[in-house]
Amino acid sequence: VAMIVIVLDPFACQVAVARLANPFGEVAWPKSTHLMLIERIERVPRGQPFKVAVVDAYGARLPPDVRIHYRFESPDGPATEEVEPMQYANNRMTAQRENVTRPFSYRVRGGDDFLPPISLPPIPVEVVEPPAIESLGVKLIPPPYTGWPEETADRNIRALVGTRVALAARATKPLESAVLHWPDRREIPGRVSEDGYSIAIPGDPATPLVVEKSGSYWFKLTDREREKFTGGMDVPWEVRAVPDGPPSVSIEQPTANLFVTPAATVPLRVVAKDDLAVQKMALVFGRSDRPGQPEA
Repeated sequence: VAMIVIVLDPFACQVAVARLANPFGEVAWPKSTHLMLIERIERVPRGQPFKVAVVDAYGARLPPDVRIHYRFESPDGPATEEVEPMQYANNRMTAQRENVTRPFSYRVRGGDDFLPPISLPPIPVEVVEPPAIESLGVKLIPPPYTGWPEETADRNIRALVGTRVALAARATKPLESAVLHWPDRREIPGRVSEDGYSIAIPGDPATPLVVEKSGSYWFKLTDREREKFTGGMDVPWEVRAVPDGPPSVSIEQPTANLFVTPAATVPLRVVAKDDLAVQKMALVFGRSDRPGQPEA
């Protein structure tokens, strides 16, 4: 004997009976789709992407066609709307809008979750300014052997390999943290002032910032907003590391081998060059009557 057991939701049955008794009333049919935002996005940094994802509030299977509706208000004319299909991935529907520059509102509809009561009413999105570098001071400390003094430099740095760098920056809004991405792939935490506006790098003297290779550097700034917005990554500057090559020496006179008497005077002209400076120069020679014993 086969037995089929059907379990009915009492609330759903009650709603269905009410709808059948009064088909033109305000009671809505029970829905099979209940869309829910994983995170309610209400603020987006200017120039950064807007990302949103939805699931079913009760874990039900999502309908194959879920769409996001954007509405843009215009002070010079009627509002405009755009509708885009959402993409399914990892048991959720996702949508993304690049380079947000103006406020808008959005809502998501799919399956039978489009008639009142709608699970997701329109949500306004505010565009806020992300943190950025307002000013940046660069100080270069050349290697001690050069004898060069400290100097200030442009944001695009050109320095001898081994030069230490000190950065002092000011942000456009209070920061929670600031991290410098340097060409050697290091992430160097900065020291943020109490008011959140000033940044000093390196923040720890035990981890000096040294020019070792050419490349780009930029800041990752995190503000003190509740959403912890980040910025600065889209404004890189360049580091050009100049190697200190070895000096070169050439003998300009004599230009070829000479045969002279033991008491002869031989004029010499030697030219030494270096990309920094020649600190010391010595002539080393050997005598045929003293092989293996060079003299200076």
